[in-house]
Amino acid sequence: MWVIKTRLKLFLALLLLVSLIMPAVADEVDNLILDLKYGQADVREKAVYDLARTCDSRAVEALIEALKDEDEDIREGAAYALGVTGDSKAIDALVEALKDESPYVRLWAATSLVRLGQTEYFDWVILVLKNGDAELRYDAASALGYIGDPRAVDPLIEALKDENQWVREMAVRALGEIGDVRAVDPLIDALKDEDSMVQRVAAMDLG
Repeated sequence: MWVIKTRLKLFLALLLLVSLIMPAVADEVDNLILDLKYGQADVREKAVYDLARTCDSRAVEALIEALKDEDEDIREGAAYALGVTGDSKAIDALVEALKDESPYVRLWAATSLVRLGQTEYFDWVILVLKNGDAELRYDAASALGYIGDPRAVDPLIEALKDENQWVREMAVRALGEIGDVRAVDPLIDALKDEDSMVQRVAAMDLG
């Protein structure tokens, strides 16, 4: 009998623990959604990324809605964050975001689509790496490292010759994240780059 009572107590304790945790999670998501809708600019941007980590269906809906926000930074953040959620419900909205007036929103929408299994959009990111302005090329290199697809290795190796040192540095970082042996010799060459930060990151990757 005492075994049954002990198990019953344990079961009730687990139910109590779940009941305490669930409202806390729910409250967090609700608060973040309110921050996204009504907060100051910095609060809204933080809420976008915090919502992504909750893995809550309401967060996904809020992020999809944020793709229509008048603030470009919020739309860009939402495009990135929806890839983090891993929720396929975001695919249609991200495809629509490929028409956004902002090239940064389009880039991160394409990146998230690839993360969600829509690999046909991978070439969008490569195209930006090759043809965007310096800031966009930097973001594209970052996106390729985040995606981690070996198809990015050759374009990133080419980006090691970019005229902008920040792009070269991010290309080195991305190659390190992908970890393909094809990058070893180009990273050794990057140790001679004129920019000391590029040299340093290449050394870290090789190490």
